[in-house]
Amino acid sequence: MKSNFFKTLAAASGIAALVHGIYAYFLRSFNPAIRQMFDGYDRQISPAPFPFSLLYLVGDGAWPGFGWMVVDWVVFFGLIFLAMHFLGMASSAPQTQPFKDNSRSA
Repeated sequence: MKSNFFKTLAAASGIAALVHGIYAYFLRSFNPAIRQMFDGYDRQISPAPFPFSLLYLVGDGAWPGFGWMVVDWVVFFGLIFLAMHFLGMASSAPQTQPFKDNSRSA
């Protein structure tokens, strides 16, 4: 029972990390009225400054700022860590056996 609960929490954490990564780094929208790009969280994004534009940390050369990049990475890797932690708890949780009726003895 505990094992399934921790597996469910691990799956939920992994899915949340995946959704967060997609919203933060892959979803982009453009508002032509104000000529600005936004990410999946509706944060205004702009071209990254020179040192960060060379790194793989900023895929398309646009970012919401250094502070938001740090927050995104902490949330993403924190959720991945939680998923791994819950998987570890699921593997160490005692396995319960289904009810076995021992009342009849032959």
